[in-house]
Amino acid sequence: MSRREIVVLVSRALAIIQFVSALELLISVPERLPTLLRAASFSSELQSAGLLHDFQIAQYIDMSTMLVRIAVFLVIGIVLWNCGPWVESKLLPVQQRPQQSMEPES
Repeated sequence: MSRREIVVLVSRALAIIQFVSALELLISVPERLPTLLRAASFSSELQSAGLLHDFQIAQYIDMSTMLVRIAVFLVIGIVLWNCGPWVESKLLPVQQRPQQSMEPES
């Protein structure tokens, strides 16, 4: 197996890990969605009193950060799955080049 094939294999394995992480977060969205919708539908009297304001903001922040994390995991997974030259250069160790002498040629 060549070094290029090993890099592609490792890159695809890392991509699968990212896709599984995104899927895990995506599965947990339905259990958090009712809480978010319930917080948004409280009566205006409670909202005007400011009792639920912090709770609602926390729910919105929680849901938005989860959606951002899902998007980031998917983007990283797609980049790793395609394994372009940038990914290959990051995963392959730097090969040592023979040193050239610094003496001027005559």
